[in-house]
Amino acid sequence: MNRDRVFRSARDRWAAMMFWAIAISLWSAGLWVWAGGGSLAETIAADIAGFLAGCSVLWFWFSTRYRVAGSSLHLHSGPFHSEIPLHRIRALITSRKGWGMSYALSLRSIQIDVEGSRSGYQVSPQDREGFMQLIAERCGHLRWQGQDLVQ
Repeated sequence: MNRDRVFRSARDRWAAMMFWAIAISLWSAGLWVWAGGGSLAETIAADIAGFLAGCSVLWFWFSTRYRVAGSSLHLHSGPFHSEIPLHRIRALITSRKGWGMSYALSLRSIQIDVEGSRSGYQVSPQDREGFMQLIAERCGHLRWQGQDLVQ
């Protein structure tokens, strides 16, 4: 029985507007070069660079997810990946905003405090309750304290 589970990131409207505006701006880089009197070669180079840069921005948008696999939590966003052994998680806090590495595309995030990390991580799973419940099941060292999981 495969007990791995993937949780997609919740995405706020402000984040959608920001990511897509940046991508569209980058995709139009060739037009800016052309309008500024750039040569055909410069315009084509700007088009290619802008297209690739715009796609890389959307890589974050479409790939941000959290996978609970075996005894680890894997956080993915674009080219970034963090693997957190479940036994090193000290707390999942839903009520405060932390300063950790953010894998969240929503302001309604969960702060993950990890042993050995000064700042932890932020995630924003669409199925927030399912995510918290699965972590509670896999982390016998954590206990419910209101809506949070703590040692």
